[in-house]
This record gives sequence, structure tokens and C-alpha cells, in this order.
Amino acid sequence: MNIKLHTPKSLKMGSGLATLKQFIMSIVATSISIILTFGTAYFVDKSKKENEKLEIAKMIIFDMDQTIKKIEHNDSAFYEVCRLQLQVAQQPECFDSLRGGLLCVGDICTTKFSETTEKVFSTSIETFNTIGNANFVDAVTKFYIDRLSYKDEIINAIQKDLEAQPLMVSVKNLLDLNLADYRLYHRSYLSTMKKHRNYCMQLLDISEDDMVAFAEKQVVEETGDLMEREDSVSKSWAKEYIEHSAIIEKAKQQYPEGK
Repeated sequence: MNIKLHTPKSLKMGSGLATLKQFIMSIVATSISIILTFGTAYFVDKSKKENEKLEIAKMIIFDMDQTIKKIEHNDSAFYEVCRLQLQVAQQPECFDSLRGGLLCVGDICTTKFSETTEKVFSTSIETFNTIGNANFVDAVTKFYIDRLSYKDEIINAIQKDLEAQPLMVSVKNLLDLNLADYRLYHRSYLSTMKKHRNYCMQLLDISEDDMVAFAEKQVVEETGDLMEREDSVSKSWAKEYIEHSAIIEKAKQQYPEGK
């Protein structure tokens, strides 16, 4: 008796187990594809947002640095005018020869801060959302509040004092100006603003090298150097005027009216 063995049709077409395995593999492959697609998009988007956050933060810190740089320049002006005030207090007869140096107080009175970055920071909800760090926002807010106070309590206050009693007119006017008090307040503001700035750097892990690289990419206004040269010329003219007036006044004293 011949017995023929036939392969079951189910095995020829693929068993139910094999079909299920293929189905599961298909689902797994599709799932991996979806995960890779959306996962990659998520990480790309997250990286983009992180870069945007850091760029905005650097822009704000760069503005802080420009402010601090100007206030540090004022520190040099305060030092010089305080030195001259003390020297005149000890040697009043030297006033005429020294008062030309008092022009440096003008550097303090003419200090101006750009408010562009501050306005972007304080008026844009998108900026707050992008940064997403409440402590950073708080520190920046305090910095700008201090800057406004510095402008009112130091720059504007000294300017009003000088309008009421011009510094270079007399020894009395020079000695009446409370330069020691102003300088103390000035240093306090400078120290506090530096702390706010450094805290912001620490919060977002931004290094000094990062800020140097960012600063190098900023466009420097071409008018900057020109303005400095014009300011230097103006000071030279003022100094010549003061020296000229002093010589004429001294000569007038030697020739009383009618002689």
C-alpha cells in the first residue's frame, strides 16, 4: 500500500502563528518609525527652543554689560572729580589751575543707556515664555529697576545740582557738592547690578567665553568713535574757554575801572 504524505494547505500558505508574527513585526516597525519621526522632531524642536532661550538671555546680558561698562567709566570720573575736590579743599588757591579737570563730571551727567533690549524684555510675553526661568526674569527685572534708580538718583540728581550751582564757578560751589555721598551710592549700584548680571549667567550656565563670542558678533555703531572724538573736542574747547576766562579776569583785577 502506497501512502502519500501531503503538506497541509495551512503550512503552505503560512501558519496562523507565522501570520501573527508578521503582523506583530509590522506593528513594531511602524511604531519604531513613528517614534523616530516624532521623537527626532521633538528633540530638534527642543534644541531649537534651547538655542533661542540662550540667544535671548545673551542679548539681555550683553545689554547689562554695556550698562555696567558705562557705569564703570563713571567710576573713573567720580574718582578724578573727588580727587580734585579734596585737593582744592586743602589748597583753595589752586582752584583756577585745577578747575579745567572738573569737566570729567560731565561724563556722569551725559551718561545714557539704550532701552531697546529692556523694552523687548518687559513688553514681550513670548520672551518670558521662551526663557522660561522665573529666577532669571526676576534678576533681570531688578537690574533694570536699579538702572532706572541710578539714572534718577545719580545722573539726574547731579545734573540738577550743577544747574543750581555750576561746579567750576567758585571754590564754594565745588565744596558744596556732596561728591562723597554720590560716589558711595554710585558704587553700591554698580556692585548690585554686577551681582544681578552674574546671577543671570549662573542660572543659565552661560560662561564668560560665551559672552565674548556673542559680543564679537554684535554690530558696533560706526558713529560711536565719531561721537567720542566730538566729545573730546568739546571738552578741549571748554577747557580753553575756562583758561582764557581765568586769564582775562585776573588781568581785569590789575586794571581797576577808570585806569
